[in-house]
Amino acid sequence: MSAKNMPPSIDRIVKEVCFEDLYSQISQRMTRNPYLLNFRPNHSDIDEVRLSYVELIQVKNANIQENHVSFDAVVKCDMDVDIVERGYDVRRRSNSMTQWLKVRCELALSEEGDNFNFAVERIEDYSKDRNTSKATVSLVPVVYKKDLDKEATDFLQKHCPEALTTPMAVSIKDIAKNRMGLKVLTYRLTEDFSVFGQMCFQKGFAQIYDKDEDEYRAQEVEAGT
Repeated sequence: MSAKNMPPSIDRIVKEVCFEDLYSQISQRMTRNPYLLNFRPNHSDIDEVRLSYVELIQVKNANIQENHVSFDAVVKCDMDVDIVERGYDVRRRSNSMTQWLKVRCELALSEEGDNFNFAVERIEDYSKDRNTSKATVSLVPVVYKKDLDKEATDFLQKHCPEALTTPMAVSIKDIAKNRMGLKVLTYRLTEDFSVFGQMCFQKGFAQIYDKDEDEYRAQEVEAGT
């Protein structure tokens, strides 16, 4: 699946790029396992489930690990449920119903940043729970104050483990370029210095401020800048 011109937030990615896959996978799983439904008819068996409408309500519990983004998509589903009533004779009838589901999804971005794969890990009935997102819907990592030391330790363990055992100055620029394989460019991003840095995950253009010309202009960048 192409990631070129990919929308900048998870909910927009789902709505504009992955929605057909999401709809198809929900439909397939509901067909294979109709007892995911809240609907439990007495003295009857669920015969068939036909999904008619899916609406994305919310994205929550997002987490970023390297080039993988996992998240819960909360969706509202309208469906028709055919049931078979057991008794002296067998009768069939259809019911229309709506159910909210929590769909655990994963996006895997390629190393080049030009395409990704979408997959559904599990589907379950939705109940309100605490949002434990470690990233915003715009894919910005969320790090709480209480977790700063752990995050810093994990980062150094992966990219500069010697700094955890030997006192030394840690060069973030060296780590970014030589250990993480990123490209580092130095530009002024805004006139008022309100933006300190920017990551570019795809090849394209980034807006920078040219002090000499006193204007903003587009600077071409590679993925991983």
